[in-house]
Amino acid sequence: MAISAKAITISTVGVVPGIRRFTEQKRPYRLGVSLTSADPSRRAELLPIERTYPTHEVVEALREYHAATGQRVILAWVMISGFNTREEDARQLAELTAGLPIKIDLIDVNDPSGRFVPPSPQELNAFRDLSEPKSRSKCSLPADRSTLKGLAITTEGFGRIGKAIGEIGLPTLLVQEGGYLSDELGANLTSFINGFDVV
Repeated sequence: MAISAKAITISTVGVVPGIRRFTEQKRPYRLGVSLTSADPSRRAELLPIERTYPTHEVVEALREYHAATGQRVILAWVMISGFNTREEDARQLAELTAGLPIKIDLIDVNDPSGRFVPPSPQELNAFRDLSEPKSRSKCSLPADRSTLKGLAITTEGFGRIGKAIGEIGLPTLLVQEGGYLSDELGANLTSFINGFDVV
């Protein structure tokens, strides 16, 4: 069973030149961005790339992507109890993405050190219920809290393609339904990666 291009998500932590290149290439894959917080100072605590590519620049690039493609953007939000699950966080997210169609993937934090813990079901549901109407978005629940069909495929062991994706800040391919890449889609994806001239 083949996988359509729209079932593949190219995910980035927010490398603005990579997002703009992705937009210019006009490939059919979906775009996902790890946001986790709409508060730049809080986001910088978790994602140092915030100091290189600030949140407002990332969202500006996402608006350009939507304007060029008409596609909704997927925002990954790693849920950390008491850190990014407050009403204020939902409000900031809504203000940051106003007018931009988005889907929010809520992901439970997995921290072996115990410093960060996932929210309780009540905290998770409260954030979701606040975020959806405020940002006019659709939230998907973490994998262990809902039935998902997703399969994350990391770039380790994928040779040149994996290296190319990693170096442009697009570290993960997310195949959302079971099956195999068709020859045409595989060639199309390889052509997209080759366009970044990573050797």
